[in-house]
Amino acid sequence: MDDIRQTAIDRFRASLARRQFSAHTIASYTLDLHVFFRTATVPLVQGSFREVDHFVEDQQQQGRAWATINRRLNALKYFFDYCLDQQLVVGNPIKSSHFVRRGRP
Repeated sequence: MDDIRQTAIDRFRASLARRQFSAHTIASYTLDLHVFFRTATVPLVQGSFREVDHFVEDQQQQGRAWATINRRLNALKYFFDYCLDQQLVVGNPIKSSHFVRRGRP
């Protein structure tokens, strides 16, 4: 992982801690970001909805539950919102259409 992404993740973690997110949430979100960035090989500033689409497809092929995929997408959404506030990116590639809809029983 490149230094810019790792620095952004570290600062994002610190931001979550300042906002008093639980230690479990911070650890889960950090893991989720690392899982995403193993799949998305483009630099942080070039992240687009295509990488997110690919990530969701990959997670579904691995048999991940809809709740896990959506938690990972939430982590990415909050991370990219943070990066947008810090002027590290020009937009958030996470769209509401990326979230997996839960099937009806």
